[in-house]
Amino acid sequence: MSPRVAAATIIVALTLGLLPVQAQHTRDVLAEVLGGLYRLDQFTAFDWIDGTYDRGTVTLEGYAVRLGLRERAEALARKTAGVDEVTNNIVALPTHRSDDDLRIRAYIAVYGHSALAMYAPGGGLSSSMSLRELQTARTFGVDSSTQFQGPHALHLVVSGGRIQMLGTVNAAQDRQIAEVQVRNLSGVLGVVNRVQVRGR
Repeated sequence: MSPRVAAATIIVALTLGLLPVQAQHTRDVLAEVLGGLYRLDQFTAFDWIDGTYDRGTVTLEGYAVRLGLRERAEALARKTAGVDEVTNNIVALPTHRSDDDLRIRAYIAVYGHSALAMYAPGGGLSSSMSLRELQTARTFGVDSSTQFQGPHALHLVVSGGRIQMLGTVNAAQDRQIAEVQVRNLSGVLGVVNRVQVRGR
């Protein structure tokens, strides 16, 4: 074997040996970044943040109802070990009172449905306290309720009367039920269903 072939063989072997380690590192860094973002108190069922990690650079994608969430997400990503740069492509959604009302009505329609209640934090909206709190939120806005905070199985991104559904459910039927619930609301101008079915 010539010295060049031997050197190339060693480089390929070392590179292939590092690939699983690099892939694991990528997953670990991204999991730490996204896990931290999902714990931010401003992150709600009406926001969606995802991202990628490549050689020290985190790219954040998604939608934020509150402008402050976009900046806090970037700041948190920058503080994560292994992150050298952050590209922030999170879209700050325009604020409209009618969109806030639609967000809350869509939340009630989806998480209040008996087949989808299991996806709500705490297991549904069956308690009169939760329903009263949500009705109050329709009057005072989405910031008036903690019900919406944190990661949810289904996120409802609303902009200009259009709803984008994101998240993961256990069955295709649940995905369809959620879409029907949202499409049947008055004032909805369009629905994009990007909900994934677990295991597919």
